[in-house]
Amino acid sequence: MPRRIGKLKNENQVNSKMEKICSVFGENIRRERKERKFTIDKMVNIVPISESYLGLLERGERTPSLECLFEFCTAFDCTPNNLLLPHGNANSEFVENEIENEENYKAAITLLRTFSEKELKYIVPLMINIKKLK
Repeated sequence: MPRRIGKLKNENQVNSKMEKICSVFGENIRRERKERKFTIDKMVNIVPISESYLGLLERGERTPSLECLFEFCTAFDCTPNNLLLPHGNANSEFVENEIENEENYKAAITLLRTFSEKELKYIVPLMINIKKLK
């Protein structure tokens, strides 16, 4: 039987990382939307989500689905990296700092195990692109 304490530690680390990713994603979609002078109304007509959900995403209060992520990528004509990595820091230094140590590696593996085969088809190419940034 797996140790419960270790599992909780990894879950907390994963939750902390997800909160950071959601916050960065929200900041990036708000910045991209405003740079393009898209109103909230125009944005929800381009990306099929509600105004309230867009607000939650922009504030980093919700985790976007992969489908939602790719809808925004299409709308902004960008890659997932542009929306998931901090603006101006989409480089190897950020990636190395976030994934370098063993605990982060274990947390990432734990998170990856929660995705379906269909979701992994989107995630793996994204991971390969991040790796290429090194």
